[in-house]
Amino acid sequence: RGSLARFGQQTPIVVDGDGIVRKGNGTVAAANAGGASSKCRQIANGFVYEGRKRVAHAVHSKKLEALDELVESLQGQPLLVAYSFAEDLRHMQLRKIPTLTGLGRTKARALLASWNRGAVPVLAIHPASAGEGLNLQAGGHHIAWYGLPWDAGMYKQTNGRLARSGQTHTVVVHHILARHTIERRVAQALAAKKSSEESLFRALSGGRQS
Repeated sequence: RGSLARFGQQTPIVVDGDGIVRKGNGTVAAANAGGASSKCRQIANGFVYEGRKRVAHAVHSKKLEALDELVESLQGQPLLVAYSFAEDLRHMQLRKIPTLTGLGRTKARALLASWNRGAVPVLAIHPASAGEGLNLQAGGHHIAWYGLPWDAGMYKQTNGRLARSGQTHTVVVHHILARHTIERRVAQALAAKKSSEESLFRALSGGRQS
């Protein structure tokens, strides 16, 4: 299940072969293809960083609006939201969404306990902090990706904070994606990686059984 955000037609996004990202009549330079990819993901999420000081320029608010709609549609069911960039988190904090990022050990433990009691309706988490020892399955079974990562392992591990032993519901993964952006390619890459891993697992399982 996924929620879709859409750019207005007045802000087309173009990436040149030299790694230059152009938004409408504006231009944002990227050092290489990897940098261009990152900037395209930023634009899809509603902003773009510029310069060494990483000044964030607003592009749109569709992702945040789609997140609001998803939260409303869940009718009080807790939602874990995975984000990629600091600016993503800043946008979410405008909605008073709490996060584990930057908390001391005592406050983090208290927030985790509240989540696992079902007392936190929405919790933001960065995939880099969603390690194997983080137990969130008691607090909910919905997770939303506020933009997808290229790293399939990180994607799987973060979803696994809910889809693990002790979870009593089917985990539902939501993708909040911007149409006609690089996010389509990221989603396709993740799906291809999953399909490849499943094929390998089936082949190995068949080999053991024969």
